[in-house]
Amino acid sequence: MDTSVPGGLRSTASTCALVGFEIPGLVYHDHLMRQLRATPGPRYRIPRGGLFEYATQAVYFCELWTWLGFFLMSWGPNGAFILCVSLANLIPRAVASHNWYLQHFGDDYAALDRRYLIPFLW
Repeated sequence: MDTSVPGGLRSTASTCALVGFEIPGLVYHDHLMRQLRATPGPRYRIPRGGLFEYATQAVYFCELWTWLGFFLMSWGPNGAFILCVSLANLIPRAVASHNWYLQHFGDDYAALDRRYLIPFLW
């Protein structure tokens, strides 16, 4: 089995993984979620800032982007497996979370027009 990466794809993936927003984005959005409980106020709140302005689960999006970069860098079955398992796990969770926010925050949340997982798309 030829596991060599097609021309330029490995360097493109590396750039996305190391210079892009994958790991910093994951840490940043996780920080935003942790801050919701660190300050006084209601127990449940709507996340604000970063990609949370465009998608309910910005943390999941950044995690999937990270695993996509890993798959592209490894270009093998291990990376594909981790990406597929992560997709199978996080997509249903993103839908459930989005529906939970709509149920608990109603029109206030719906007015934000956030996508489930992928900013501007879905």
